Parts: sequence; C-alpha cells; structure tokens
Amino acid sequence: MHKILWNKKSKPIFFRILVYGILFQIIFMLFVYKTEDQKEEPLFLEYDATNNYMNVCSLPVYDYWHPSIKYEIVDQKSIDKCPTEPLTELVNGTWRILEKGMNCSARKPKIPPKFPENPPNVVVFLVDSLSTGAAKRSLPKTLSTLSSQLEAVEFPFVNKIGENSLANKMVLWFGVSVSPDVSIFEEFKDHGFMTLHVDDENHQKGFKAHHYLNLNNGFCPNQLQNSFFIFMGAQGLNSDSEIGSVEANNPFLSISIPKKLRRKNPTVLEIMKQNSRKLQTHFDTRATILDILKYQPAAIFNNRTLLEISGERGHSYLRRQPSLPRTCGRLPIQPEYCICQVEKVTVTDENLRNRFGNLLVDHMNELLDRSNLTSICEKFELRKTLSLLHHGHINPSDTNHTYDLTILTDFAQFKTILTHNKNVDQILFAKILNGEAGDCARQHDLYSLSNNQTRCDDLLNEWDPEIPVLLIDLDFLENLKKEDCQWDETKRVKIGVHVKEAMIDTTQFDIVLYNRPEGKDFLEFFEDGKRIIPKRFETRKFGNFEIPTNIQKFMEFYKRSKLVECLGLEMDRDTSEENYNPEYAEKVLRKNESKFDMRRMLGKLEDSHEITVVSKEEGTPAIDLFVMYDYVEDGKVIYRYIPGLNNDGTKYRYTHLLLDPSCAAEMHGHLFWILCNPIEQLKHEYGPLWYRDHPTSYFAWNHSGKNIVVAGNFTEEEMENNGPTRRKYSNFQKNLV
Repeated sequence: MHKILWNKKSKPIFFRILVYGILFQIIFMLFVYKTEDQKEEPLFLEYDATNNYMNVCSLPVYDYWHPSIKYEIVDQKSIDKCPTEPLTELVNGTWRILEKGMNCSARKPKIPPKFPENPPNVVVFLVDSLSTGAAKRSLPKTLSTLSSQLEAVEFPFVNKIGENSLANKMVLWFGVSVSPDVSIFEEFKDHGFMTLHVDDENHQKGFKAHHYLNLNNGFCPNQLQNSFFIFMGAQGLNSDSEIGSVEANNPFLSISIPKKLRRKNPTVLEIMKQNSRKLQTHFDTRATILDILKYQPAAIFNNRTLLEISGERGHSYLRRQPSLPRTCGRLPIQPEYCICQVEKVTVTDENLRNRFGNLLVDHMNELLDRSNLTSICEKFELRKTLSLLHHGHINPSDTNHTYDLTILTDFAQFKTILTHNKNVDQILFAKILNGEAGDCARQHDLYSLSNNQTRCDDLLNEWDPEIPVLLIDLDFLENLKKEDCQWDETKRVKIGVHVKEAMIDTTQFDIVLYNRPEGKDFLEFFEDGKRIIPKRFETRKFGNFEIPTNIQKFMEFYKRSKLVECLGLEMDRDTSEENYNPEYAEKVLRKNESKFDMRRMLGKLEDSHEITVVSKEEGTPAIDLFVMYDYVEDGKVIYRYIPGLNNDGTKYRYTHLLLDPSCAAEMHGHLFWILCNPIEQLKHEYGPLWYRDHPTSYFAWNHSGKNIVVAGNFTEEEMENNGPTRRKYSNFQKNLV
C-alpha cells in the first residue's frame, strides 16, 4: 500500500525536481562559466597564436567546399536593379562593340632591334574576380587540363595588394606606377614582341598594344605548349563570410612553362613548386614576367639564382627567392588584405566594443571634416558594434593589441583593423572598408575616407621637382600621416635626390643626395656625415615624388640612421630580433656568394641565436654575431640582451643598456642597429675603468663580466635535435672552415 502510494504521489514530484535541477545546472554553467573572450571555431588548418606579423605567416589552408562558401554563392546579393548596360555583345561566335563612337585601330610597329630567335610567347589570361577557391569550385575541368596537359603549377597563396581590380592590375602591368613609360606591354614591344590586349571596360585607361582580339581567327592549342601561359585572377569576389573575406584577397594563379623547357630543365618546375608553397604577390608575378623577357633568355632559361631587379618589389617564381620569412609584414601587403591566418578571439566586453566603435565613428567624421566634405556627406552615428576580434591570445601585459572591428552606422557597415598601444593609449586605424552601400551610386561621386588628402595633394602638385625624388622631410611626413598638410611656405622641404640625377632648384627644396649601392641592403644618405636606412621599404608614387607608404616606420628608420664607424675595440656584433635578416646566414653558407665561411650557428632565433663567421683570408680573427632581444616585464622593456650558450645547455644573457636614440652601422653590406654612444655600454659591461688592462688567470666568458645573467637551460633533447649544441655543428664546422 505504501509502495503504491509513493509511486502515485512522488513520481511527478521527482520528475519536477529532476527537470528543474537540470535547468538550474544549465543556467549556472551559462553564467558562472561565461568568459569575456570567446574563441572562433577554426575554419583553417593553422592559425598564428603569437600575432608575430613580421616573422610568421600561417597560410590559409581550408576546405574549398565549406558550407559557408556554398551559402554565399547561393544567397549572394543581386545588383540587377543597378543602372548598368552591356558594353559588348557575343552572338554566334561574333563579337561586336555596342557603345557608339568606339572603334578599333592598328598601328605599324617600329623596327625592333635584334633579339634571340624564336623566343617563347607569353600569354596572360586574366579573369577579373577569380579567387583560388572560386577557381577550384567553378573551373575544375580547366584546372585539370592545365595540370595534365601543360603541367601548370598553381600558386594557392597569392595575396592581393590593392582594394579593387584596377589597383591590382596596376601592380601587375605597371609595378604600381601609372606612368605609361613603364607598362609591361612597352617592355615587350621594346624587345621585339607583338602585343595584344583585350579589355571590355572602355571607361578605364587602357594599354597601347599591337592588336586586339578577333575571336573569328581562333587559337591553336599547340601554341600554349610553346608558351609561358599564365592563368590568373586580379582579386576574388567580396563576401561577408570568414572564408569569403580571405578569398577576396587571394587571387588565383597558375603558370605553365613551354614544353621544351619542362623537358630540358626539370629543376625549374621544382623551384616553382617550392615558391608556390610560400606567400606571394603580383609584384612577384610581374618580376617573373620581366625575368622571362629580359634575364632568362641570356641563360637559356637555366638561371635559378636570386635576382634583384632594380626598381621592382617582387622576385621571380623561376628562381630561388630570398630566405627571409615571407610574411605580410615583410612583403608590401597591408594588414587589411593579409591572408595569413591569425588566431582571433571574439571580445564580448561591451564597454570596449562601444569605445572602439565610437572612436571609429569619430575618426570617420574627422576625415570628412578635414576633407571639406561635411556639406555633401552625412555625419555618421554609431548604431552597433557588430564584431570585435582580437588577433592572437589576449595577454593583458602586452603593449600592442590588434583587432578586427566591424560597426553599423545609420547608413552603412564599415570594417577596419585597429591597433591599440596601451602604454601611450594610442589607437591607429587601417584603411576603412565599406560593404555594398555604394554599388548602385553610378551617377554620384564616391569618396574614400582614407584618401581625402586634398590639401596635401595640392602642395605636392605645386612643388613638382621635375625629376624623381624621395620625400624624406620628417616634419612634412608627420603632417601627411595626420592628413593635415598646412605648411610654412618659407620653409624648404627636404628631399632625397639620387647622386646620378640632375640638380634642381634649391630655393624650394633642401636636397640630400643618396645612393643605392649594389650588393648592400641599405640606402646611403650623405647628410650629417652619412646615414643609412634599409633599402626595401614600400613607397607610393605621386607625380615625381616617391613617398613612404608606412610613414611611421620610415621615420623611425631615418631617426636612427646616423652611421657610426667601428671603434675597433671588439669583433662582436648584434642586431635586434625584429630586424635580423636570416638571408645573411644563407649568404655565408653559399660559399660563392660571400668572402666568409660559417664556423658555427647556435641557439634558437626566438631567444638565443648566434653565429660565428671567419674570413677566407688567412690570419684574420673569427667574428661573433648575436641577435639582440628585449626582456619585458609588465609590458615594459627592462633591458636588452644578447645570448650566450654553454656546452651543458645553460643559457646566459649579456645585458645592454636602454640607450636612445640608436644609430646604424654596416657589416658585410648589411645594416645593423647599434648604440650611438658605445662607451656607456662598455662601462656597464666592464666597469668605469674599462680602458685599463686587468691581468688575471681566472677570466671566464660566462661569469666574469658585470652584465651576465643566467637564464635557464636547454633540455638534452633540445641540445641534440634543435641545434644549440657544439657537438651537432662539429662536422658542420669541418665542412665549412
């Protein structure tokens, strides 16, 4: 009786308690275990969690058929209502122009000079908006044919340079410059080639070519077997998904070389395949085309050594490329276009999201005000911060933080990359991108929030120096960076003029002569004795002015560029981890490219790297070169140090003073940053009487100095497998010295 009564009365109560208990646990877990930062589900094979923009690039390897991409294709927004009209028509194999007043014409070419007989053709088939992923999904038969019949090599990690197709085509055909004198078509015509160009965008400035395409003539497939055939896209289609945003910046590229070269020189395919696994840009595609035209014919297309083409920013796919890490930080790729995958964490702190969102809106309104556009443009107001993604793991002690920021205003959606320096509370915005808000505004002018520097442009036009010059005036560059170019007309503007250029009027300009020495990685400026800065920094052209793109970086280079000659007191050298150039070690290892041999290479690049070189001339001492590192606590640099390593794995740090500013020095054609006053460091290392002899039989390299700190140990496995052991390099040393 009691058992039956319990079942009837207690069973519903028991189930209620069970249900309520489960609900309570779910609510408890949602609120108690809620974190401020939520990790995104991984869509790519690898992500960089260190946010090391200069030295790390996790290439975007992903599923080309991911559901988010298929969804974007099915549900993409239509522009059917936009007032567009076709410019051309193709009916029954016949192509004709619909625009009245347009015509085609041909010109008789000049008689070219003599060139090698029967050079291979170069055919570039460029599809405007074709990403690597889109090509894989939409053109499988075409790609299969290119691979099987032409042995084409695909380059899946090409990064676009500019925002739109025109900007990226300028990189390919002009190397960014818009001067018609440097068109790659002109280069080919000057070398005896017939040129052909087809473009259905008649409202854009085209290129002069020998002929335009007549589809009725047909095209012989065998021609492709005897040609360099480049099948490529300028950029990808824009999309709102995460993968889609990568594809927008990842144009397709496939290159086939002539069949006879594939058979005669199989190593070229191997070099191309090696380069295809690295980050590339169309600067490199352009360098490849120039290599095919100008440099490879003399070597019968057998040259695989590194080629630096004067005035170019890329490196040929047919040759070995520099051994530096190919990252967006080192290549001319802006952060907003970078396809290297950084681990991103969703920030849910509403205060921070609203703060950054309002700062971006204030920044956009300020740009409108500076550009005198407030009378024709609406003022922006923040409606919502749609997304805030932090690059890499969030470490509160870090000084610099980078975010992807997307906001919604009353009129449109905007996206940018935001960098926050916590030490000085400085916030910088990259280029501001808008979605499809202006797609149908055909009859109206569109203004870019990032490029409305009217006053700056007016001044540069007014100052036209009539010969190519480099703008190095730090005061004007600072104004240009702030987009506020008010200038005292009585003040001369400092410019760099190459030593081979003609002199110009000095009443307007303060002229600093500079040189670009061959075989060295820096420019020489003849000011205050001599200054040297790295050669490879990105610039943009404005008339005859060449202007640094990353103004802040250039200003830092120039401020610490004063050359300090060697005191002759020591043979040790160091360079900071950020500026260390691994190409130096590779150059020494290639015996025919250096006057030095490698004696040893120790430690890891991230915290303990050092190398020793010795001259090939007899009777000369060995030279130790160290990487200098920052020791940071609570986001602040406490000291700098160079490493030392004992045979037992003990790591040492030789501390250096934080002296500012730093200066520059030269070592075997490479630039090194050093202290402007090395005497202070000598006192720190050896004491105030550093200049005296201190005879002793007990001096030891790892504990007698006054600036030595013990910093842990390498494990036996690290000593054996990762390289910081003298035993591993004993045979290495015998082979090299």
